[in-house]
Amino acid sequence: MSRKILIRTVGIVCACVLTSMCVLTSCFFIPYFISTPEVTPEATPESKPEVSPTEPPLVEPESPAGVDNDLDNDQEGIRIEDVYATYYKLLSAAVSEYGTGGKSTNTDGSPQIKGVIYAELIDFNNDGLPELLFMYGDDNFFASAFCVIYTYSSGAVELLESYHLYLNHATIGIAESRNGITYLLFGAGDSFAWSDFYFTLIDGYWTEVLSLEYFINEIYDDDWNWLEDETEYYVDGVEVSEHVFDNALRTHLGVVNLRYLNIFDENYKTVDNVLVWLNR
Repeated sequence: MSRKILIRTVGIVCACVLTSMCVLTSCFFIPYFISTPEVTPEATPESKPEVSPTEPPLVEPESPAGVDNDLDNDQEGIRIEDVYATYYKLLSAAVSEYGTGGKSTNTDGSPQIKGVIYAELIDFNNDGLPELLFMYGDDNFFASAFCVIYTYSSGAVELLESYHLYLNHATIGIAESRNGITYLLFGAGDSFAWSDFYFTLIDGYWTEVLSLEYFINEIYDDDWNWLEDETEYYVDGVEVSEHVFDNALRTHLGVVNLRYLNIFDENYKTVDNVLVWLNR
């Protein structure tokens, strides 16, 4: 049997096994993360973030009080008080619809997210007008949560994107760059393939600005003895070396800090904090 046929056959078998394991292991939140490089602003090496490829840091979100209230020229005529009042109504309505944040256990022992579990104000495009991000669980979806991002436009809120996070098959993160632009990371995949997509707000549109993907091929000999794993790395769809891949966040986006939002963290107090800030 040729080496290429063996790789293709093993890939099919692994896919079948993985599908069965998703059901058996759904009670564990075991995310697979791309090995994220340690990125450091050149002028301040002491500020190097510590990002683990297997256990991303659980960073407490910044206080909403840290949001800059100075709007740039593109936002002239918009009162920040109106923005906050509109966000307050939106987040309050979400809490009324989905309930306050909490976690329960399904009959099979798997965790189930309840209510609005996380909230944060983030100025993605650094224009002085923050966006509202929050996550919530839905009883209709097994062991998962949704992450939504809203912006303020033409006197009303506008949904930029909604992401469905399911156990160990998806993750969400916030990447901050040295030029003040912030990116949202949405990652999805399994133990054999993973894709990280980075988005931000550009000219009023939620735009993908970078994709990082890897694929693992297990190599066996003619007697089905494992030989090695071969990993392919891609940046924006172009195959690259592991070194280029590991440094893509810094070289392409100038990212100096990357933090993950774990949907099973006890971050429910962030919702109350944001509501108090918006209603002050």
